[in-house]
Amino acid sequence: MISTAAGNGTGGRSGDGGAATSAQLFFPSGVAADSEGNVFIAESDSHRIRRVASGTGGIVTVAGQLDPEGMGPTAQAALATPEAVALGDGMALFAGGASGTAQALRDGDGLLEVVAGRYPQPVATADFARFRTASFGDVDGIAYDAAAGRIYLTETTAHRLWTIDPVDLADETTWTIALLAGDATEPAGPGAFADGPALAARFDSPAGLYFDDVARVLYVADAGNHVIRAMPIALDGTAGLVTTIAGTPRTLGYFGDGGAAGDALLYGPTAVTRCAASGDLYIADTTNHRVRRVEAGTGVITSVLGDGVPGSAGQGAPAATFPVDAPRGIACDAAGNVFVTSRTTVRLLPATIALDAATGVVDGTGLALTIFGAPPRTDYPASVSSCLTAVTVVDDVTTWATDSCLGTLVELWRQPAP
Repeated sequence: MISTAAGNGTGGRSGDGGAATSAQLFFPSGVAADSEGNVFIAESDSHRIRRVASGTGGIVTVAGQLDPEGMGPTAQAALATPEAVALGDGMALFAGGASGTAQALRDGDGLLEVVAGRYPQPVATADFARFRTASFGDVDGIAYDAAAGRIYLTETTAHRLWTIDPVDLADETTWTIALLAGDATEPAGPGAFADGPALAARFDSPAGLYFDDVARVLYVADAGNHVIRAMPIALDGTAGLVTTIAGTPRTLGYFGDGGAAGDALLYGPTAVTRCAASGDLYIADTTNHRVRRVEAGTGVITSVLGDGVPGSAGQGAPAATFPVDAPRGIACDAAGNVFVTSRTTVRLLPATIALDAATGVVDGTGLALTIFGAPPRTDYPASVSSCLTAVTVVDDVTTWATDSCLGTLVELWRQPAP
């Protein structure tokens, strides 16, 4: 009896993560088996080795031409144009920007792995997150839901949001992906906007994400629509109604300080965060070269950093009078201090604590400090950092920033208070 062990009879690269008999092979030229019954196939024209697992019959690429490239030990791996960072369950997650991937850096093993997104195949392998098609779009936002053990990401160029379930945290080939918001079959084009049920909502170039794990609300910087959106998500993954909470849909500009956030104008916001200490929402109003604050309770919006000029010179108070250049990353620490990336610098806005207040706030009247990349920037990597994107607070003394042009992760640390 003759039976097919791998390949579906058509040439190609798809099928990793699924059954070997459903996969495509591309000019297999050699085969061998090990003592445990795993079968290894050499594909000469695609320059790789694939393994068919004994017992399960699943196929994966184990050596050679992997796409996306750059996986492996951190000493030789590369971040793929990182745009955002999220932390959770012993790993750091990176939105890979134009690479169309999400990458994970695991604690302890020093390995950088692609866990979701673009793969060189015309058809996605089932619902596995790591084995999407070659046309999977840019990934510019990522967030982690600690209580549910779930990951959210934006497929920016396809104008939709996805949710990832890490079935087995130790094995990224088992992670599954499902549509969270937007349209999977007919991606909305530029100019689309709609609030409402998640799968009926429409986005335009959604970028940064922030998940409030107390209120269980996912915030979306909907850059192409010039607004900030909010979507509640139940513990079981059910998404609620998408609403607009800041900005005027489809209308760009700079307007509204001192009034309701829903009446204001934003211009291409790419990141959003909420400070647990104050409950305030902070927005990287990127193309306006400003950071905006939405005050908890009142919903009033104000500018707390930036005067509209693309620059990062000077420091002092009040912060609202000092420039910032296209902020793309924003984060809060437990004390309410706000960290912001400019193109070449990381700025710190220390929280101001009033005499009658229990926690501090950043309202634009306090200091603006440069903690990385201050002129003259004569030392590496400050001398070459020109595309700073994400910033995230790791712990009380450590802050990370990413450079999308260099594909690097910069670690900043400070002495803890005595």
